[in-house]
Amino acid sequence: MASPFANIERVTAATVENVMGEAVLFLPRREGKYSAGGEDPDRPQMQLQAMVTKDGNVQRTDGQSLGADFGFQMMAGEVRVSVKMEHFPAVSDQPRKGDYVQLLERPLQPFYEVAHPIPDNTSRILFHCTKVSAP
Repeated sequence: MASPFANIERVTAATVENVMGEAVLFLPRREGKYSAGGEDPDRPQMQLQAMVTKDGNVQRTDGQSLGADFGFQMMAGEVRVSVKMEHFPAVSDQPRKGDYVQLLERPLQPFYEVAHPIPDNTSRILFHCTKVSAP
């Protein structure tokens, strides 16, 4: 049985995603041992509804809590993409550094490379991305 908070999160997250979300194409990539790599045939390409936000700010590596004086600031990525964790039921299918995301509803449908994927400890996974040219 889900908690009242989980029920509220499920309803509000679906509403926000339907209103503010946009279509993205998730393109898994594999690293090449001696080359640039290419498509990853072991993980499926997926068109997903995602929350996409521009992030022009730096972030602290130790969070924003009081007494957090030992981190440093870094640019985590130009764009943040947040999708439901349920799209990636197996850990092996989850986004990895080097995967691509194409923003299908933006002018010229730009491609971004996942720089840092992070599960958000709720029901979503967030990945920071940097812009790349088409694969």
